[in-house]
Amino acid sequence: MSILEAAIKTGAIQTANNLRIASLAIATYDYLWTLPAEYRFYRTWYRGNFRLSLVLFVLIRYSSITVLTLSNVGFFSTGFTAASCNRYYMLPPIFKVPQTMTSQAILGIRAYSISGRNRYPAAVLLSGYVVASTLQWFTNLYHRRVISEIEKDPMTVLSSCTGASTNPRAFISVWLFYLVAMLYDLLTLAISMGYLLKYRPQSP
Repeated sequence: MSILEAAIKTGAIQTANNLRIASLAIATYDYLWTLPAEYRFYRTWYRGNFRLSLVLFVLIRYSSITVLTLSNVGFFSTGFTAASCNRYYMLPPIFKVPQTMTSQAILGIRAYSISGRNRYPAAVLLSGYVVASTLQWFTNLYHRRVISEIEKDPMTVLSSCTGASTNPRAFISVWLFYLVAMLYDLLTLAISMGYLLKYRPQSP
């Protein structure tokens, strides 16, 4: 590896570190800031006023915390051995898919409500959700490997424990996961915008 390549790699790692720290700071601030609202949600639940919105709120809130925690433990930890990393590195991507599915369920339900609970948008959203969820599971877990080079000695201590696609240049890779997720988000956005424009008040 040349000096230039080493400098670029070091800069990329430092940028990743900074972005992760920033995301953790924002997530922590958001969690603490919204704790009073969460408490009020729970109070309505205990009074027998059960709502789907509460279930989705709890799922998206704590699945996001779980994904952030698992991902950053693997990224920042320096105590993983080759053997322990082989057991751990799949956890973040496995938990990331349900977290994404929960977020998309919220978007789908919102678009369905905006449409006036119309059957046609409901069928489109449900079909898109099933297809997107299936593709996301496949593209996010397909041929994952540990980024750090695993040596033959299973007790070798690694600098971190994160996963990636076996071949970053392969067509089926993690980038497809994000593409599918964005396409479903655009679908919900298009349906929502279409019905909002349809039902907007007409100017006198």
